Amino acid sequence: MDATNIISRHVIYRKRYYFRVLASTHNRRCKLGKRLSGYDLWKLYKKQRGKCVLTGKKLNKGNISLDHIVSVYTGGTNDLDNLRFIDIKVNVMKNILGDAEFLSLCEEVINYTKK
Repeated sequence: MDATNIISRHVIYRKRYYFRVLASTHNRRCKLGKRLSGYDLWKLYKKQRGKCVLTGKKLNKGNISLDHIVSVYTGGTNDLDNLRFIDIKVNVMKNILGDAEFLSLCEEVINYTKK
C-alpha cells in the first residue's frame, strides 16, 4: 500500500467520523422522528456534492450546518428528507424562515442597498 492511498483512506475515515458526531448531536437535540446515522448524513453530503444548496459554496468543518427545509417550529420533521447541509452563516440568517420567505427577504435587502 502506497502512502497516498493510506492518506486518502485516513481522510475519508476522518470525514465519516465527523458525520457520526453530527448525527449524534442531531439525535440528542431532536427527540422526535427517526434517528440518523453518520452514514445517512455522509450520503446526504455526497448527494449535495459537498456544496451548500443555497449559495453553492464548498462546505467543510468550519462552515457546515444541518438545516431543516421546513423548520420544526412551523411543522417540519426531523426526518432525513427534510434535512440538508447549508453554510452556517446562511442557516443563522434563515432561522425559521422557509426558502421562499428567506429569498424574498434577501431580495428586499439587495434592493434597499442599491438605492
